[in-house]
Amino acid sequence: MARIFTSKSALSVLLWLCLAVLPVHADEAAVLRLLRAGDTTLAVEQARNDVAAKPRDAAARFTLSVALGEARQDEEAIRLLEQVIEDYPELTEPYNNLAVLHARRGAMDLARAALETAVQRNPTHAIAFENLGDVYAALAARSWARSAEIDPGRTRALIKLGLLRELRAKSASN
Repeated sequence: MARIFTSKSALSVLLWLCLAVLPVHADEAAVLRLLRAGDTTLAVEQARNDVAAKPRDAAARFTLSVALGEARQDEEAIRLLEQVIEDYPELTEPYNNLAVLHARRGAMDLARAALETAVQRNPTHAIAFENLGDVYAALAARSWARSAEIDPGRTRALIKLGLLRELRAKSASN
């Protein structure tokens, strides 16, 4: 499956940007420092302790999901984000991060649904709109590739697929 987020650490960037809009307390800031230093194991441990101390705190739980995502513990991060969404459906950042994790696993339909919810709830969430475009592009690429597989003479599908790959390459270099 093609990557939808093209920068070398796009997940990190997206998670940090989304975290910037939630209130960050001293405990969450310590976790972020650990993640920036590359110590995901200690960051997850610290974030788990923070959630244990404040089990209903949205920012603490969101920060734990960020740490889990960075530690590639996607299943647990997804479950946690789903719980945050259930408890705080008005927050849009968890939907965006949930989509990023789904996309990383290749679950583009789930990513699309989460992002559509995010932009519906917050029509000014620029990151979610950009990510939604990336998901649509990945879904289009999948469809064009399947079209060309079924009928190799479908030159329009191959041209579109080539143009999308060229666009992704240009985007990755920026």
